[in-house]
Amino acid sequence: MINLTFKGNDLAIKTNEDGEAILLFIGKLTSEGTVKGERYARRLKKDDKGNVIKDHWELKGKAS
Repeated sequence: MINLTFKGNDLAIKTNEDGEAILLFIGKLTSEGTVKGERYARRLKKDDKGNVIKDHWELKGKAS
């Protein structure tokens, strides 16, 4: 997990084994270290050679 702050929002980014962002939490950091706000998941689809075919973010709802 990578924790950042951007324009007053706390961000937590989870990456895959290749270092690509796959989960994003945007909101406010709680005292437990989690981000309360919105959760996004990245849809990453690659072909056999590793070239990216699809790459977009989906809103998954509230993160608590």
